[in-house]
Order: sequence, then structure tokens, then C-alpha cells
Amino acid sequence: MKKFTKVICSMLSILAAFYFAGPCFAQEGATKEECVAKVEEAAKLVKKIGLKPALKKFMDKNGPYKWKDSYVFCMEEGMGKLLAHPAARFIGFPMKNFMDAEGKQPYVKVLEEINTKKKGWVEYYYRPAGTDVPKLKKTYFLKIPGEKAILCAGYYE
Repeated sequence: MKKFTKVICSMLSILAAFYFAGPCFAQEGATKEECVAKVEEAAKLVKKIGLKPALKKFMDKNGPYKWKDSYVFCMEEGMGKLLAHPAARFIGFPMKNFMDAEGKQPYVKVLEEINTKKKGWVEYYYRPAGTDVPKLKKTYFLKIPGEKAILCAGYYE
């Protein structure tokens, strides 16, 4: 009985250590302020070097436009075809057809209002990488002045 008690106590100690240490190892998520700053920085880059060269920088998985659990992506006006995304397989996907975990199409409204609003926020439910549970994601969008393109970056709440 003493051995059994020692084993249980040891297991509980190990579980408690992981439980309390877990937050220390959790990846910090992007913030609202970071998303706005990165998108505005990306817009300045487009103005400085042009859209096509900037798109390459937005797609760099090791570059400054991919950080924490977020990234800057770029889509064209109209159907919202993705022009830049760190996951190259998504290039060309029409964001107008994107459906969130609840079956809503959040980018339809963005694409309809971009010429009057120029910037704003869109909310939808999306599954963060490596999870099965959808979380609320808020994405900042900004029309690039002088271009028919929109920059975006989002964070999870």
C-alpha cells in the first residue's frame, strides 16, 4: 500500500508541475496593436519598393511579416485572390469564397466595402494551427493606397 501511495503522489507531483509550468511554455500570441503596426509597415514597404517585390517579402516564412502566431497576407480587390501568404499553397485562392468554422464568409463584406472604408476589422472563427477547436480571430485590413490590393493580419482572442 505504501508503494502504491508513493507512486500516486509522484504522479500527482509530476502532473502538478506540468500544469503550473504549462503557461510558461505556451507561445505568446500576436496582439491587436502588432497586427495594425505590421500591416501599416507592409503598406509603407509597398509604397517604397512596389507591390511585386513586397509580395515576396510577405511570403518569407522567416521574414519580419511572419511573427508569433500571425502573418501579413495580401489579396487583390474583386474576388480577393490571395497574392501573398506564408503558405504558398494558398496563393490564388479567392478569399470571397473563404468560409469560417461557422459557415460565414467574412471577407465578402471586406471586399464590398474596401473602397469606402479603406481599413477596418473583420471577425470570424478559425482553427489555429495544431488545434481542433475554432477560436475567434480578428483581422485588420487596409487598402494599399494606389494599388488594387488589401493587406491583412490577424490575432486570436
